[in-house]
Formats: sequence, structure tokens, C-alpha cells
Amino acid sequence: MLKNPAIDLRNVSAGYHHREVLRNVDLQIPRSHITTIIGPNGCGKSTLLRTMGKLITPTTGEIHVNNRAIRAMKPRALAKNLALLPQSPSAPEGLTVRDLASRGRQPHRPWYRQWSPEDDEIINQALAATRLTDLADRPLDELSGGQRQRAWVAMVLTQETPTILLDEPTTHLDLAHSVEVLELVTRLCLDRGKTIVMVLHDLGLAARFSHNLVVTKEGRIVAEGKPSDLVNAPLLEEVFGLEAHVFDDPFDALPTVVPAGHV
Repeated sequence: MLKNPAIDLRNVSAGYHHREVLRNVDLQIPRSHITTIIGPNGCGKSTLLRTMGKLITPTTGEIHVNNRAIRAMKPRALAKNLALLPQSPSAPEGLTVRDLASRGRQPHRPWYRQWSPEDDEIINQALAATRLTDLADRPLDELSGGQRQRAWVAMVLTQETPTILLDEPTTHLDLAHSVEVLELVTRLCLDRGKTIVMVLHDLGLAARFSHNLVVTKEGRIVAEGKPSDLVNAPLLEEVFGLEAHVFDDPFDALPTVVPAGHV
């Protein structure tokens, strides 16, 4: 049991349209770490993330964010504690990078407060952190996939939450852009102390860019721990039905997954 988790799920079940997807999940998310949820398609990864973000109401159990019951938190209060970037987000046509980033300030701006120099400074810092300062006035639809994803991360940064949830942030990105986004996520954790929870499909990237892995199957958590302790051939066979070789990278000792090919 963690002493002071960023997010604490206790006996949580949840689903859609009377269909249970998560079953009796107990999970604690450590602060200032990158935790990645992995598992086969349809196992409940995104459901778990969305339930953490209060987009789905649990049918049983309790979720606490920063030691507060999430069910009792109003939307604005939750949005100051936790930011969620969904899979493949969309924005109005013509929206610029700066306009998108500014939307993250909404939880901090009640109707009676005008836009302030502090808001502008926070946006400028987020654009600098995501290396988008020179692209601030460019429409999103003129950017590459990696640049667009960094723009969405900039919006999350301006929300100024200690915890960030990312649902498949590398979807539709090639390997170079995927690494670019995950290196940015790593900097947010290491340099700013952010707690990151991600859903990823790529096992190799998950092992390389995570402090902790949470392995899900059929709506349950079947394993969790450090990638070096967790990623092995029997686990991949059991959870993914994947026959693979797993070895330590000679450069950094991180686990590397190579599917067993048959010709």
C-alpha cells in the first residue's frame, strides 16, 4: 500500500450501458511517476483511465484523487487536480496552437475574472515546454501529427494540474513522433514532478518510458510493477497470446520485446 497515492481506486467496477468492463479493481498511482496501463484490445484500459477522470461513474467502489473522494468533487475542483487528454482529440477548424493552449486555463477563470498577464505567462511557458513557441499562431490543421499532439499537451499544461491522464497519446503517430511525445511526457514528470498515467499499445515504448506498468486483462489487473520486473515471455504469452523473446537492452538494460517470427 502506498502511503500517499495521487489516485487511489478501491474495489472499483465500471462499464457502459449495463455492461461491466472493470471488475473489482484496486489500484494506487504513485506521485511524480509515469504509470502506463497495458493490455490486449478490449481489456478495459481506456475505461480504467476514463473512470479515474470521472468520465465514467463506478457502479461499485471508491476513487480518491489527492485524498479526496472523486464522487464529491465538483467539475472545476476536479479540473484543478487532474487533467485528461482523450484518445484522438479534435478541435474546431482554424484553431491556432495558442488558442488551444489557452483553453486549459478555463478551470482557473470564473466568469467574473478577466484574462490576466499571469494567464499569458502560463501559456507562454507551456508553449516553450512543448517547443511550440514559434508555431503559436499556426492553425492546428497545418501541423504534423507530432506537433499537434504536443499542442494538446500544451493545453493540458496550462490547466496546471499535478496529475495528467493520457489515453493513447501516440495513436496514429510514427515511431519518431511517438518517441518525441513520450520524451516530452518524461520531461514533465522528471522536471516538473507531474504524475502521469498513460494508456499505450506499444509494449516496447511502455517499458522504456514508464516507471511502473499496470497490466490488465478482461477488466482486471493481473500484474503491476517496474518494467524490468514485469515484462517477460510468460506474461506476454498469458496476457497477449504473444510468443516473444524478451531481453535486456545492452545499452540501458531496459526490457526489449521481439516477437518470435515464423517463416
